[in-house]
Amino acid sequence: MGRELLTVIEQIGREKGIDAGRILDAVEAALVTAAKKRYGAVENIQVKVDRKSGEIEAISVSKPTLEDVFIHRTGHKFWTEDVARDK
Repeated sequence: MGRELLTVIEQIGREKGIDAGRILDAVEAALVTAAKKRYGAVENIQVKVDRKSGEIEAISVSKPTLEDVFIHRTGHKFWTEDVARDK
């Protein structure tokens, strides 16, 4: 679909006098809304349409957990069972 999507968007932009970049931004926002309806609003979903190829990339970005932050800062893994056992 890639290049065809860009062609249609460019044509719509010319016909309506709207910048193709603004239309692409609106398409990305609409795809984010659709993905959140499908997969849940709690997901942090990002959609990007490549401006040259028309490729659509959608990713779900999760927030780091406390364990992720701990591992990043210390290089060590901890388990909640170990913490509870050591009390």
